[in-house]
Amino acid sequence: MKRKKEYVSSAHKDVNTTMDEHRPRDSWTTIKDAILDSSLTPLHIERLSDYLRSQKDDHSAREAVQRSVDFQFLSQILISYNATTSSTDRSIFDVMDLLENTYKVNMSVISPVVWGENSREIYRKRRQFGGTLSRTTPNEVLELLDGLRMWKTVLNHSRSLFSVDTGEMSLYDELDVDAVEDRHKYLYIYLLRIFKQSIESVAPRLSHMVSHFFSRVSKLFLHPESPLFSPVLSFLSLKPVIDLNNVPELYKLLLSSSTDHHHQEREWILSLISESLIEPMDYNLLQNRSGVKLLLSLFPTCMLNMASRRLILAILKSAVQMPSVAHDLFYRMNLHSWIASIITVLLAMNPLNDKPAAVDNIEAIQSTVEAKWHPKQRRCAS
Repeated sequence: MKRKKEYVSSAHKDVNTTMDEHRPRDSWTTIKDAILDSSLTPLHIERLSDYLRSQKDDHSAREAVQRSVDFQFLSQILISYNATTSSTDRSIFDVMDLLENTYKVNMSVISPVVWGENSREIYRKRRQFGGTLSRTTPNEVLELLDGLRMWKTVLNHSRSLFSVDTGEMSLYDELDVDAVEDRHKYLYIYLLRIFKQSIESVAPRLSHMVSHFFSRVSKLFLHPESPLFSPVLSFLSLKPVIDLNNVPELYKLLLSSSTDHHHQEREWILSLISESLIEPMDYNLLQNRSGVKLLLSLFPTCMLNMASRRLILAILKSAVQMPSVAHDLFYRMNLHSWIASIITVLLAMNPLNDKPAAVDNIEAIQSTVEAKWHPKQRRCAS
C-alpha cells in the first residue's frame, strides 16, 4: 500500500510537471491570439509584458516566442504606439525592447519602423504586397511625425513630468518640416560639425542652455527671414568651436547694437535663458559671465521694453525655485534689496497698464524667496 501511494504521488507530480511545462506556451498562444484577433488594449499590453518578463529565463519559452513573432504581430503593436510618456506607450516600448534584446526577435521584418494609427495603412500594404513592392518612403515617415510634439520634447525632455508646461498648444511654434530644402542640409552639417569640434572630453554632460541653443538654432535655419538668422549665422561662421561652459552669444544679443532688431535679439536670448534655467548647473553657466548681475542692472534701464522685463522676471522666478540658487541670490546677489528698490522704480514707469502685472511678478519672487529662506528654516538648517 505504501509503495502504491508513493507511485500515485509520483504520477501526480509528473502530471503537474507536464502541465506546468506546457502552461507558458498555452499562455503565450492565448496572448498572441488575443492581440491579433482584436485591437490592442492596455490589458493586452500588461499581460504580454508580464508574460515576457516572467518567461525570459525559460529557454523553451524564448524559442517559442522567437518563432511565432512575425510581421503581423509586431505591426499590431506598433499601430497602438504613439511615442509618448504615457503608461501604455512606456509598456509597449518595454515590450519591444524585451522582444529585441532578450528574446532576440528579428526586427528587420518591420523596418523602416512607423507607428501610430496613421501607420495602419502602411503596414497593410506591406503585408499585402511585400516590402519590395510597397516601399515606405522618407516623406511618408516624416508625415507621421508631429513637429509640435518634437519641439516640445526638445524643450522639456530633461524636465521632470510635474514641471513640464502642459498649457495650450499655441504657446509653441510648429516646426515647418515641409520648408526643409537641400540647401539647408549643409547648414545642419556645419552645425553638427561645430558641435562635434566643441566637445573636448569623452561623453560630457551638456547644460540645458547649450542644448537649447543648438535646438533653437536648428529651428532658426528653417526661417531665414527671421531677424535672428543673420547674427546667429555670423556667430557660427566666425568661430570654429563654441565654448560649452558659457551661454553662447550672451553679450552680443543681450546688449544688441542693431538699430532695427535689438528688441528681437534681446528677447530671443532672454527666452533661451528662461526656458533652459532648469538646474543649478545652468545657473552656474550663466554666472560664468556674470549673467544675473547683468540682468538685474539692465532691468530698470530704458534699454529694455516691458517684454524683456517680463522675461527677466521669469528667469528670476525659475532661479529661486532651486534652494541652492535662491541661497546664492539671497546672500551674494542681495536679491531682496533689489526687489525692494525695483518696485519703487517700476511703479513710476509707463505704461500704467503694465504696472500691476509686473509688480505681482516681483512680489511672487519675493514671496518664494521668503518661503524658502525664512529665518526659522535657516536656523533649523544650521
